[in-house]
Amino acid sequence: MDLKIIETFFKVGKLFGLTPPSLDNTKPTLCQKMFVLLMFSACTVGTLVAFYYRGLQYAQLVPIKAVLWFATDMSRYCQSFYTLVVVMLFKRKRWFQLVENLKRLESKSTNSHRFLFLAVHFSFSLFLGIMNFLCFTSLGSSCFKLYHVEYYQFYSQFFYMLFSYTVLRLLVARYRYQRTLLKEKIMTERTRFTTNLEKIRCSLITLKETVDIYNDIFGTVTLLNIFFISGKTLVYFDNIVKKESALKSNRQDGNLLLYFIQSGVLMIYWVRFVTVETCFCYVIAFRVGQLQML
Repeated sequence: MDLKIIETFFKVGKLFGLTPPSLDNTKPTLCQKMFVLLMFSACTVGTLVAFYYRGLQYAQLVPIKAVLWFATDMSRYCQSFYTLVVVMLFKRKRWFQLVENLKRLESKSTNSHRFLFLAVHFSFSLFLGIMNFLCFTSLGSSCFKLYHVEYYQFYSQFFYMLFSYTVLRLLVARYRYQRTLLKEKIMTERTRFTTNLEKIRCSLITLKETVDIYNDIFGTVTLLNIFFISGKTLVYFDNIVKKESALKSNRQDGNLLLYFIQSGVLMIYWVRFVTVETCFCYVIAFRVGQLQML
């Protein structure tokens, strides 16, 4: 069943405090709540330490670039606060409402989506490994001081982008099935159409409710990601055009190559996740509204 991929996301996400431990863990224990708060506290401390070490290097930048760096760093911290505190502590039940609605909606899809999960994680690990190698080559031990907290934040962004994209694919598959079912009923069962139409209508209402739940969980994350990617893209492209490094080091070529790779990752996020998510949400909401008027 295609919903098994959500179990996979939960098994991985629980290790980082990003999701509930399982599909059955509707009521968190005190230890689970403390773990989430511990992860957020670690992010807060790590962010403060990183800002302390980056302060002198940010001071060497022109004001507009320094503001962009600081703003994008804060957007990552805001996402950590939202995912760890707001979603996991105050919107936790929305995860289970989302899963329950997806179970209620019929779909002919048998794709487990696990290949996508593994392939994208492998690509992410490869890019992150290359970036870390270039970072340590260019900056030495200072790389850990400057970017240690970003390892977690970077994966958190990646995880939520991939998770939201996967959920959208599940929603689209269910929408397509309802659309196909509606067309078949119109063509073959005109005499009993009223009863069947009511069943389809209920499914479409559930589908629209699921889209609202999706927006409630992932909407803020998508907005923060758009803000982050926009700022970082401007910074990296400025560095590439000017052939300079934003953070001064003795290895300019290594830093330039690092920015090329980071910009490539950001463009993948733009095209593969953020843009696709926006389009999918619009298509689902618009089409369901049309079908409900039938």
